Amino acid sequence: MEFVAIDVETANPDFSSICQIGIVRYEGKSLSEEWKTYVDPEDFFSPINISIHGIDESAVQGAPKLYELANIIYHYLDNKVVISHTHFDRVSINQAFGKYNLRYPESVWLDSARVARRAWEKFAWSGYGLLNICKEIGYEFQCHDALEDAKAAAVIFLTAMEHSGLGIDAWLQRVKQPIDPNYVSTAKYIKLEGKGNPEGSLYGNNLVFTGALKIPRREAAEMAARIGCNIQTGVNKDTTILVVGNQDIRRLVGHEKSSKHRKAEELISRGQEIRIIRETDFQELVKSEYGISYDSTSKKKTIPNKSQSKKSMFIVITPDHISGPNSAEENEPKDTLQTDELKAKMIEHLSQDSKREYLELCKRYYSQAVSIHQELFPEFYEEKYLVDPLDGLYAKAIKAGREGNMDEEIRILETAIANGSTIPGCYESLAILYSKAKKFEKAYEVCKKWFYYGFWKMPQASTTSLRLVDRLEKLKEKI
Repeated sequence: MEFVAIDVETANPDFSSICQIGIVRYEGKSLSEEWKTYVDPEDFFSPINISIHGIDESAVQGAPKLYELANIIYHYLDNKVVISHTHFDRVSINQAFGKYNLRYPESVWLDSARVARRAWEKFAWSGYGLLNICKEIGYEFQCHDALEDAKAAAVIFLTAMEHSGLGIDAWLQRVKQPIDPNYVSTAKYIKLEGKGNPEGSLYGNNLVFTGALKIPRREAAEMAARIGCNIQTGVNKDTTILVVGNQDIRRLVGHEKSSKHRKAEELISRGQEIRIIRETDFQELVKSEYGISYDSTSKKKTIPNKSQSKKSMFIVITPDHISGPNSAEENEPKDTLQTDELKAKMIEHLSQDSKREYLELCKRYYSQAVSIHQELFPEFYEEKYLVDPLDGLYAKAIKAGREGNMDEEIRILETAIANGSTIPGCYESLAILYSKAKKFEKAYEVCKKWFYYGFWKMPQASTTSLRLVDRLEKLKEKI
């Protein structure tokens, strides 16, 4: 028996703004592997979200972008049963991968909240939050830390298996069945105005809509009822979810927000648990509930490549990772190059050691460049390069920096680089720290060292590598 569990934290109500990921892998009942990292969401941090998990801009400074972590995530999630507590983490992963036009992890997802509602009668209709269940089963953890929450979801599942006598395969079938097999309770909920489907995965939540929605309010209310939510007209002490129109979610200044939005934030600041989400993410939660797959008909399409393999380091990212969460169509270059022409230009720039020109091509024609690089340098796509074993050091360095321990941060980064880390952020972060300390020669040598290794040629690293080229030129003037 093998499974993984995952949890994510986000920078703001946009599900794609992942700022921390925690993953654990279990073999049998034993924890065999764990992994946690901060993520640069390339997005703003909401004060409300910061108050929940304590992660802010300083915590993710120098952290990898999600597209730089894609292969690690594929390594853990592809072809695995993945446990998450409710659908929120699953939707966050898919929304974040969609933002960068990456293929979605190929996983079988299992909601530990749905498991708990069927394993224990006490949690069938209420009280099935992560913290509440863990209190009942006697498991203590630090809430709103991604790794801790992932472990908690895994422990809930393991305890449910032991309690019920059902294994993974049996639970994958059981969660599709009514909570009480002798009584199907879904038939009448649509007739009950504003009442949620008792079998829905979010049953017991009280949901309010605010702002300019793209879909009619009545249709949105019916969608919410299908997944179990009771619909409220205003925010109050019973509200647990606020759905905000996509445009309204980014109105950050006081009274630009609706009165409902402001009221929800006020209640959150007083300790009430209310989740504020975008309309788009709400729709994805509904799709996730009913098993609607993320396929080629999605608005964000994966660029096909015949040479892509499940174990390769090949990741598909369009140029929209450069400018933020705009659509891929808006960011595609207006001009185009034939693949053979682009390949010839890439080879020419490499032969002339024209790093900037090569990297700018990779950045501009990203998806084509990835395919060409994979053809030119297949050795970089071997399984041994799938995960950088020094990634844990980078995460420790970020943590040390967040705690204000610059000496420890520098020591860890120096160790990672001395051992040949393939994470460009290590080199950039150490160069920045050396520059702050006026150690410009050391900073220059660190930047140069990144280009000793062939990994700088990977289109996946083009954005950071270009910044390192710029830093090299500026540092050269100082020494």
